Order: sequence, then structure tokens, then C-alpha cells
Amino acid sequence: MAIEDIQWYLGHNDEATTLTYILNNQGKQKTSRQIVNALSEMNGNDVLMGTQNS
Repeated sequence: MAIEDIQWYLGHNDEATTLTYILNNQGKQKTSRQIVNALSEMNGNDVLMGTQNS
């Protein structure tokens, strides 16, 4: 996935902000969960399951 797409999904204006989410020391699983949670909060959908939250 292109950095620009991730940046758009997360609502970041600055690519450097997006990179702080991608390039960190928290571990892949924790980072993935944070991104999924952020996307879910933005659009009201369960990103992993593809279903809308009630």
C-alpha cells in the first residue's frame, strides 16, 4: 500500500506524521492494531471484518 493511501486513511496532512505510525519500536502487531483502531473510529466500520458497527 502506498504511503499516500495510508496518510489519507489516517487523515494526516503531513507524511512525516504517518511515518511515525509506520516506523516505530512498538512491534508490528501493536502498530497494526493501532492503525486498525484508528481507521475503525474514523469510518464506524470494523476494518478487519468489513462490517459496520452497531
